Amino acid sequence: MVARYGLEPMLARHHHKYVWAAFMFVNGFVSIGILAGLALFSGTPFIFPSLGPTAFLFFFSPLSPASGPRNTMYGHAIGILCGWGALWLCGLQNAPPST
Repeated sequence: MVARYGLEPMLARHHHKYVWAAFMFVNGFVSIGILAGLALFSGTPFIFPSLGPTAFLFFFSPLSPASGPRNTMYGHAIGILCGWGALWLCGLQNAPPST
C-alpha cells in the first residue's frame, strides 16, 4: 500500500508518524473540501461529523473490511437512525434546526 501512494521516499527520510499524519491531513482536507464545494454548488449540506473518521478509514486502511462501501453505508445508516431516534425520544422531530 505504501508503494501505491508513493510514500516510500518520504518514509525513508522522515518519521513514519509525521508522514502518515501529513498524508491523512491532505487527503481528508481534499475530500472534505470536495464535499463542501458540492454543498456550496447545490445548496444542500454535504458535511456531517462522521465524514472525518470515514475519510480516515478510506485513506489509512483502504483494504480493510471496515473501509468497504457496504460497511460504510451501514455505519452511516445506523448513525442516522440513532440521531432520528434521539430526536423522537426527546420530542424534537418537528422542531426547527437550532442556529
